Amino acid sequence: MNWSSLLCILMVSLLCAECHNGNSVFEDSSVSGSQVQTGTDSLQSNKTCKDDEMYLEVKGFCCQKCGPGFRVKADCDCPNCRTQCEQCKPGTFLELQNYCKNCYSCKKCDAVLGQIIKSECTTTKNTVCGCRDGHYKEKLASDKYECRPCTQCNNVLKTCHEFNDTICKCDADFYFSFEEKRCLSCTSCTNGEGDLCSTQCLTKPVVTTKEPPETNHAAVVPAIVFGVAFIVITALFVAYLIKSQRKKNRSFYSQVSETGSPSSHDELVTSKDHCVPSVVTVCPVTNGSTLPDCVRNAGNIKLPNDSETLYKVVDAVPAARWKEFVRRLGLPDSCIERLYYENRHFYREAQYEMIKCWCLKKGQSGATIEVIYKVLTEMDLSGCAEMIQESLQAN
Repeated sequence: MNWSSLLCILMVSLLCAECHNGNSVFEDSSVSGSQVQTGTDSLQSNKTCKDDEMYLEVKGFCCQKCGPGFRVKADCDCPNCRTQCEQCKPGTFLELQNYCKNCYSCKKCDAVLGQIIKSECTTTKNTVCGCRDGHYKEKLASDKYECRPCTQCNNVLKTCHEFNDTICKCDADFYFSFEEKRCLSCTSCTNGEGDLCSTQCLTKPVVTTKEPPETNHAAVVPAIVFGVAFIVITALFVAYLIKSQRKKNRSFYSQVSETGSPSSHDELVTSKDHCVPSVVTVCPVTNGSTLPDCVRNAGNIKLPNDSETLYKVVDAVPAARWKEFVRRLGLPDSCIERLYYENRHFYREAQYEMIKCWCLKKGQSGATIEVIYKVLTEMDLSGCAEMIQESLQAN
């Protein structure tokens, strides 16, 4: 074999090898193309829905949402098919586009808390509750409030609005009286039951330029001892007089019940707090520990927990004896002081909150009319008990 034959054989071998490599590249490219096509189809099958559509896992496609005021009655049967929607019934609503099977119930305004309807409920909007003019919202819980009257005053710093009561401001050396609803001079501050003037009238320190004279301690000590002794003796004497007067009053009522009804010429008896009516009602007493029949006939009737009844109790008890009254009912001092402070702009509201708090603490079994009558009788205010009983019977 010569060199020319060997050269031809070598060239043919090289051509065959190149053709084989070309076929391999083409097969690989066709596989890659198939893989890319498959991936594209996979992406198309996972398309997201439009804003007004909802993807249903069970169906495997998107369904159109219902408009405001409508609920889903039946799912759509195929892609681009319409969902069966039904309008919400009266008393229910849906505000936005939705895919809900049921509508929401409309909110109800609580008339017991003084709420009124500002805007009626529609199929697309919930009820809007609020307070009457001249009232503000007092929060009871995160989503609950009570409407209360705005405080009235002449010197208004900030008017009553939404969740804020009226803010009253007095000039210097004046304090706001919750009973009279006006600013009074600090010189008339007596720190009474309803006015916290001691906190509003702060004592200013007196600045002196001269050194105080030396104090004669030998003369001061006897004077202090004498003063303390005088105060103690006076206090004991006053306590003795009060106790004696109470015994006389109890003895008088006991004598009246034993002798029978007074005639038209009998002396008319009036309480020191102007609460007992002009003619004393005679109630037979069988046991010293029991109440008269005119009070016991109320029995263990629960005190109605409505504002009209509670205000009748507030108005019947003298303001000067109110704190003693709620203490005898069992309301803690901490609760009394807190309610005074929270309602410092409206004393009558503070009294109402105290009797309401007592009713809530005692519950149905403890907050009875008999308990109130018994406490008033112990305070020698039986006339107040009769006034409450007459006002309740009138209703």
